[in-house]
Amino acid sequence: MTTPHAAANSREYLAQRWRADRIVLRWAALAAAILNPAGFATDLLIAGWGPISWALLGLRLAASAAAWPIFFATNQENLPEDLDRLERMVVVSFFLTAISGVLGPTILRPTSVAAQGGPLLAIILLYAIAMPIWRRKKITGFLTVSFLYVLAGLMVRPYTGYGGKHELVTVSIFLIAASILGTGTLRRIEQLQREVFDARENLEATITNLRKESAERARQAEELEITRQEAQAANEAKSYFLASVSHDLRTPIAGILNTADFLAETPLNPDQTNLLDVLRSSGRLLLAVVNDIMDLSKLEAGKLVLESIPADIRQVSNTVTALLSTQAQAKGIQLNVEVDLDGQEILLIDPVRFQQILINLAGNAVKFTTVGSVDIRITYGAPRQDQLLLCLEVRDTGIGMSPQQVARLFQPYVQADSSTSRKFGGTGLGLAISKRLIELLGGSISVASQLGQGSTFRVELPVKAAKVIEASVKPVNVSPLATTSLRVLVAEDNNINAMIAGRVLTSLGHTHVRAKDGREAVDAALNEQFDVILMDIHMPVMDGLEAVQVIRNHDGPTRHTRIIALTADAIDENRQRYLDSGIDGLLTKPYHPKDLSAALQQVMEAKGPSVSGI
Repeated sequence: MTTPHAAANSREYLAQRWRADRIVLRWAALAAAILNPAGFATDLLIAGWGPISWALLGLRLAASAAAWPIFFATNQENLPEDLDRLERMVVVSFFLTAISGVLGPTILRPTSVAAQGGPLLAIILLYAIAMPIWRRKKITGFLTVSFLYVLAGLMVRPYTGYGGKHELVTVSIFLIAASILGTGTLRRIEQLQREVFDARENLEATITNLRKESAERARQAEELEITRQEAQAANEAKSYFLASVSHDLRTPIAGILNTADFLAETPLNPDQTNLLDVLRSSGRLLLAVVNDIMDLSKLEAGKLVLESIPADIRQVSNTVTALLSTQAQAKGIQLNVEVDLDGQEILLIDPVRFQQILINLAGNAVKFTTVGSVDIRITYGAPRQDQLLLCLEVRDTGIGMSPQQVARLFQPYVQADSSTSRKFGGTGLGLAISKRLIELLGGSISVASQLGQGSTFRVELPVKAAKVIEASVKPVNVSPLATTSLRVLVAEDNNINAMIAGRVLTSLGHTHVRAKDGREAVDAALNEQFDVILMDIHMPVMDGLEAVQVIRNHDGPTRHTRIIALTADAIDENRQRYLDSGIDGLLTKPYHPKDLSAALQQVMEAKGPSVSGI
């Protein structure tokens, strides 16, 4: 049973073949229509006018008449709809041509086959080549013609008076061989043509599929590019938003903390001291939250840059202990620290991030422990190839966690139990940030905990030993500035920040002049003489970076205006952009008086042109 797909495919194959087959059919039909009547002249020369000649003329005219419909049917370029009708016409023309062109000469004279039967046999072969759809009928036709030729010759020849039976046998063998070999060859040719057709169809289908796939991939690539651009735009918007939020939050925090520090230096009664401690601790907690959010944003964006510099692990742990000891003593718990590194305590590591990890883990342990102790132990584990394995273990006797709580532990903004945020405070960012930092450093973190029995956090970090510590910032010698008064231009639009900078400068023995925006700062710098300019980055009228460029354009070969930029923007890429703008130093708000003193000392001792009159 032929399926619709197979039938459609077969018709498509015939339609492809029709362009060539119709030309062959057309010439075969035209030759049959002309040569059949023309062969009657030979019949007359051999037999003259008689019954046989009239009978042969009728056969030839019938063969010629049967060829003309085929000739006209091949005028159209498209495959005819009624292929069966065309097939029947070709079969009729085929047999009439064969009988009139082969049987006639056989009856009249065997030697006339070469003169008449040869051309007509060529016509028959053309029909056979052009019509592969009736292969079995083609074979039957050849054999039938051969059989009729031999039968007629044997029956009629005794009455014609001619001899030469060997011509009959020769011609019969030729026809039989032609019918067998010819159809076999045609069958093979047709098979090869079908294979070529199928291969071409498959190739075209493959090319079509490849084009569709290529178009689909191009569409997906375009969508991905649009998505990438949208993500980049969103990331830039997020970075801008975070920079704005960082600036807007850190600026008032700086005012709160610095004002609290100034207030702490004034005479206070015990109640005021307690209130001030609450104010300072709340401000530091708020600053820590802002820093955590910024760190998490940089981690998610993959923009956090890690260092590998020599650091003293014992010194880092002592710093953390000093920061947490007051809180531990206030809660009545013990804070124990053990550093057992066999004298090899100077390691290549990012000390800032290691300290951040240690503060997060130990700070959490102190926060969630009300009775007992918090034990910090730093040792070496089994080495990995050429690297040491630094092991940090923080154990507490606090509230502990259930397995379900442990499973949620390292997710951002999620604490083990939502009630802990109400009771103990915090955002749940510390452990999530610590885990990502540890993974960026090539290490791992694990936790073992039981509800009500405390928790143990274990961190393993691959490190390398270092012989000496290369200080990233040269130790500041404050003695020259302690006796030297500097004249400082403070370019700051925020009144609180300007007041704080002024008080710090006054406490350090320096004088200052304030400019409320970048334009005022430029005018003052070009018309007055200052040792250093403290330039806020974000200001109205003209921002700090524009002001720096204008001032730098007026600097000459013998003059270099020393400029320290002030910013509450903690975005790393923005800080790098500020450093590349031509400034001599950068201070991030909030800053401690000693930070400002160190920055002033550093830029004044830096090599470069001396300050000259403006």
